Amino acid sequence: MLAAGQIVFVAALAAVVAGAFVALVRIVCAADKRLLLAETRGMLCDAPDGRGISVLCSGVAGVEEVRRLLDEGYPRYEAVVVLDSVRRPEAFAAVLAEFHLIDVNYDPADDLPAEGVRGLYRSRKRCYRRLVVVDKAFTSCRDDFDAAVGVAIYDYVLPLRPGIRMMPFCIGRLAIELSLEPAGAVELVRSPVGEPLLLVAREAAVAAGGFGPDLVRSIPRSRRRTLCEPFLRAAKPSVRRPVLRRGAALLLAAGIAATAAAGWWEVCAVLLTLAVVAAAAEYARTCAPEERTAQPGHPQAPGGRRSAA
Repeated sequence: MLAAGQIVFVAALAAVVAGAFVALVRIVCAADKRLLLAETRGMLCDAPDGRGISVLCSGVAGVEEVRRLLDEGYPRYEAVVVLDSVRRPEAFAAVLAEFHLIDVNYDPADDLPAEGVRGLYRSRKRCYRRLVVVDKAFTSCRDDFDAAVGVAIYDYVLPLRPGIRMMPFCIGRLAIELSLEPAGAVELVRSPVGEPLLLVAREAAVAAGGFGPDLVRSIPRSRRRTLCEPFLRAAKPSVRRPVLRRGAALLLAAGIAATAAAGWWEVCAVLLTLAVVAAAAEYARTCAPEERTAQPGHPQAPGGRRSAA
């Protein structure tokens, strides 16, 4: 007969193994699905009922970062950049000059009012029609996102923190996932792989009072979706991460060998489970497409229709 402590340990080990197996299957299936959809993205992204997505950016490093935001082939897409002209005057002036932006009428949103907005800018050139710049005094990224929601025209919004970039096919992949279900059935899509992603229905963000701590909890679980694949990455990946990954892999291999030699089979099973999950996560990371480099003067497909200001 097993003691009570052994029964608890075996049950906990079984739960860990089951959870790891589920995570493994989801990660591998998500990576394979991404590769399959990437091959047919032209047909899927051009569907007439495609969902629109507005990317909300709190500050940008300069012109090249804005070009990367515009280097997205999905047609129903826009980039709303919130930038402080007083705090970052050189970057603000460079963006206005490069993309031929002009000051247009700013009509504050009644459903989610924002403070500190000095102006709203749009381009005179059709090729940059999907770019919107909001001049706002910086207080926090959350306040910037709330101000961007007020001028966003599409049904879904994706907040992008400073120093975070989208991977290629990010918007198209999210739009495909949204189109697989009826309109309004999904209010939140998130991914824990890589840099965390949070795509939210605009109306849900407004109903929650903006991007506060209660946003996710305010959305019913039946309207949330989790994707186990990478969508975002750091603009400047740490050079220490590959070294740390190799070191962790070596330690894990040494631990498996040591526990197997000592006859600690339960601990060895846990370590093997962790190794399998880590290998699956690395597989999903390596399946992510390489980043494209935006070229000066790269033509951009026009975004959604806007009301004349």
